[in-house]
Amino acid sequence: MEYYDWRLAELHRQYPLRSRLGDRIRHARQQSGLSQAMLARIAGLDPSTISRVERSGRASTKTIITICEVLGVTTDWTIMDAFHAQD
Repeated sequence: MEYYDWRLAELHRQYPLRSRLGDRIRHARQQSGLSQAMLARIAGLDPSTISRVERSGRASTKTIITICEVLGVTTDWTIMDAFHAQD
């Protein structure tokens, strides 16, 4: 496992950020003007995967990274304000 994958996996284990992750991904998708189906097609994923990620924040590290790359956001961005809210 690469360091980047390990770091993201560690963050997800340490903090209950799943719902916030889904909200942030939905926001980035809407800002980019993509529908769930369009994002899924570009990312090479099933549309139900995008729906599940936005609803529950549940996805593999690889899926989250792929979605973030397509949306042009970092994985850190998807969770950062949740950290600030806890401070």
